[in-house]
Amino acid sequence: QRLVRGHLGRLVATNKRAYLTMVCCIIQKTWRKFSERRRQTFEEREQARSVAIMKCALNVQRYFRGIQGRQRFQIFDDERQAQRRRVRAAVVLQSFARGEAAKKLVQTVREARLAKLHNAATFIRKQYLRHRYHFMFMRMIKDYKSKSVYAVVIQRHVRGLLARRWIENQRSSAAESIWAATEIQRIWRGNLGRLYADAFFEQVWSRELAAARMQRNIRGWLVRCRIRVVRRRIARVEFDRAKARYVAAQKIQAWLRGTLVRHVLDNRRRLVNNSVYQIQKCWRGYFLRCKLWLKVLNKRATSIQKIIRGFLVRRRKVALTQKVSLIQRSYRRFHRLPKEERQWRLEQMRTRRRAVTTIRTRWEDFKRFKQGRPDLPPMTDDELAVATAQLVESAAVLEHAGLLADNDWDSPRSADPTAAK
Repeated sequence: QRLVRGHLGRLVATNKRAYLTMVCCIIQKTWRKFSERRRQTFEEREQARSVAIMKCALNVQRYFRGIQGRQRFQIFDDERQAQRRRVRAAVVLQSFARGEAAKKLVQTVREARLAKLHNAATFIRKQYLRHRYHFMFMRMIKDYKSKSVYAVVIQRHVRGLLARRWIENQRSSAAESIWAATEIQRIWRGNLGRLYADAFFEQVWSRELAAARMQRNIRGWLVRCRIRVVRRRIARVEFDRAKARYVAAQKIQAWLRGTLVRHVLDNRRRLVNNSVYQIQKCWRGYFLRCKLWLKVLNKRATSIQKIIRGFLVRRRKVALTQKVSLIQRSYRRFHRLPKEERQWRLEQMRTRRRAVTTIRTRWEDFKRFKQGRPDLPPMTDDELAVATAQLVESAAVLEHAGLLADNDWDSPRSADPTAAK
């Protein structure tokens, strides 16, 4: 009993602590929400104030910069006018300077043309002298040709000597060429023989080496195949043993973990169920109190509505009774009048209605005209004056008959058409 009661006491204490923690969290959330909302409202106000100050500063800056811009533009305009005057003066000076330069250019062109004419005369003289001296040179050549027999004999002897020397040189060079070709053939054939012998020896040696390499590779492959088969057998046995140990360990771990998880889940489920029961109990009590309070509020609102509606109905009844009494008094007073007076008043009432209709129609036409309907004709001044006069006359008749109160029309007899207009 002591152990069970201790366990139950700890459960109650744990649940109580959880409930108090939840209540404290709700209070903290509510207070933080209220504080955050108040801080956000204060920040929004400060932001709106800073925005208003910024707008005021921007307007002041805009006006000040506008003034500065206009001043700068005025200074710039004055400088531009002065620059234009300077440019006009410079244009005048440039026109004079360009005129002088044009005169100098014309003088230069004239001098160049004269120089070209002098060059042409010099070229013509040069061609004439060339033709003259060419003629003299050709005549000299003819004189030399008439004395060329002795030169031919000298050329014949010299050419014979040169031909003999050339033949001797060709003979000696041919002998040297034959000796050189023989030496080259001997050296090349010896080289080819040595290369053939080396290639044959290399072929035999490579075949022997390839056979030895093949034997070594085949023997190594066979040994590796036998070793691989043995290793596979050993690995298979070890794998089967490790798999059996792994499966056994998995089963033991699964049983142990299942036991631990079920124990933890049972404790967690009991805690969650108790928490849910507490939350449901608190929420249902709060919801029931809210419903009861709403019923109380509805009952009070119904009582207030009943009292106000009764007051409004009684006040409407009194107002309606007063209006009916006023209409009855007015009607009886109207019937006590003579028949001609009644006819005249009816005619005045029809005139007032027509005047009111005319004024309303013209006013609607004027509003449509102001809203962008220029196709409708506006009301003339004469028509407005006539309608106003009729309205003033109708008001005077009503006041004389006692049907218009003093506060409905201010001094109608003193109002003239111009003031009404």
